Amino acid sequence: MDTVNIYRLSFISCLVMAMPSALAVEFNLNVLDKSMRDRIDISLLKEKGVIAPGEYFVSVAVNNNQISNGQKINWQKKGDKTIPCINDSLVDKFGLKPDIRQSLPQIDRCIDFSSRPEMLFNFDQANQQLNISIPQAWLAWHSENWAPPSTWKEGVAGVLMDYNLFASSYRPQDGSSSTNLNAYGTAGINARGMALTQ
Repeated sequence: MDTVNIYRLSFISCLVMAMPSALAVEFNLNVLDKSMRDRIDISLLKEKGVIAPGEYFVSVAVNNNQISNGQKINWQKKGDKTIPCINDSLVDKFGLKPDIRQSLPQIDRCIDFSSRPEMLFNFDQANQQLNISIPQAWLAWHSENWAPPSTWKEGVAGVLMDYNLFASSYRPQDGSSSTNLNAYGTAGINARGMALTQ
């Protein structure tokens, strides 16, 4: 082989390796029962990360802060996408400013986020978590370690009392003896969202 042929062969092999390859997944429908082939849509399985329509129990995080665990969310097909149907009560937990929250209309029991494309929804299938990214300027709260008032609960009405009693006695062989008695306590009451403690 002469050097010209080696260079041509090397050049052609480099071109072949540099061509982008299209990876596609195809399913053989013959494995399905003939009566089921027309009723089952397996086109969703061709793309990575696609969620089949239906109800799923997922965790929900807003800007990496988990706000709900075991939340039932219905995923609906809209055009060629599957999107989560998020209800009023879950959106109230996002901690949005009132004007932003009021700008999100409700359509068929689902909040429509199309007017706010800056809100991004990403479903992590491995962890079953819906990650929602919201601009900080739209949030009424900004702390990682603080829950928004919309997630606060009044709690159970009741009275609480906590106390500690300490007693000690010191009696040496020589000298005076001493006895100490100490008491510490906390009392409180919860009623109608108010908590008083002393």
